[in-house]
Parts: sequence; structure tokens; C-alpha cells
Amino acid sequence: MTKQTAAERAEKKRERDREYRAANREKIREKGCEYARQYRAANKEKISEKKRKYEAANKEKIREYERQYRATNKEKIREKDREYYAANREKQRERRRKYRAANREKIREKAREHYAANREKVREYQRQYNAANREKRLEQQRKYYGWPEPTRPCPTACERCGKQPAKKSLHLDHCHGTGAFRGWLCSRCNMGIGLLGDTLKDVRSTVEYLRKHDPTAWLDE
Repeated sequence: MTKQTAAERAEKKRERDREYRAANREKIREKGCEYARQYRAANKEKISEKKRKYEAANKEKIREYERQYRATNKEKIREKDREYYAANREKQRERRRKYRAANREKIREKAREHYAANREKVREYQRQYNAANREKRLEQQRKYYGWPEPTRPCPTACERCGKQPAKKSLHLDHCHGTGAFRGWLCSRCNMGIGLLGDTLKDVRSTVEYLRKHDPTAWLDE
């Protein structure tokens, strides 16, 4: 029988280890995970302190890695965020409500700074969003301002002058006395009625004024 050299014995042992790992992959993984859990549970403060020291010493390195990761895994991150939000919707909403309540002024200041630096970009985004989500936006405004429920859908043209709005969508017009829905007006007509007092009496007095002081007013009737 030929005596094995140290190198041959070492190679044979490595081969046996490879075979064992291949046949017991799941068992080894589970054992490793259990050991890691036990270690973390017994050394929480030690691990946290080590993590803090590493992050303090490698801030820029960590930021650069995170930037690269986000840039190359945008869709993966979005999908993960959507899944987490779907599974923790109420928890996330509650967390955001608490943050907004505790940081109201900070959020407003940040929003003002962003708007000042990106004025045209923000306006263009708002125009596109309002155009694509007209009904949703109207419903949000209606609830926020306490407007009445419209009795007919929003048309494409103003119900007073018949013109289509240039940029802004039509306004929901309602009686400020009774709160009842009246119709859909463009910005100009809505503002005009409001400035005239928002009542039929005020509009009639304006018509009488024009008849009295403008000899040609009757030609437009």
C-alpha cells in the first residue's frame, strides 16, 4: 500500500468536505443561520457599536455605494417598496402622519426651497397631473374645501361663456349662501361672479349700471 503524502491527504479531506457540503447544503445553512441569530442576540450592543464606528469612518464610501446601488437597481427597489407598502399600508400611513405632525415647519420650509429652485418644473408637473387626474383632483378639492357633490360631470367648456379653459381646469361653482351646486365655470367667469358679489341681485345691479351709463349696452343683448 502506497503511503499518502500530506498534500494528497489534504486534497482528499477537501474533497470529502465538498461532498458533505453538497449533500447537506440546507442543514449547514440552517445551522449557520441559527448560530448567527444566537450570536446577534448575545452581542447586540457589540455589533451596534462596531457598525456605528464603521459608518462613522466610511460615510462617503457608504453613500457612494448606496448611490450606485440605487442607480443600478431602481426598478427592484421600487417593486420592493410597493410590496412593503402594500403589506404595511396602515403602519406606513401612521408613521407619516406622526412625522408630519412633529415636523410641520421643516416640511414646509423644504417644500418652499424645492419650489423656489424648481418653479417651472413643479408647475409643469402640476399641470400634467391635473390634466391626467381631473376627476381625482376635483374630488380631493371638494372634500378639502367642503364643496357640494356635483349633479352632473365636468364638461370640456365653461357653462357661462362656452370657452374651453386654457391651462387650469374648470371650477366647481356653488352658492355660498346655500352651499348648493350650480355648475362648471372657467377661472375668469368664476372670479367675475365672485367679485360681483355672487348673487343675482348684484349681477342685476351691474347690468342696470351698464344700461344707464353705456348708450350702446343694449346692442349686446
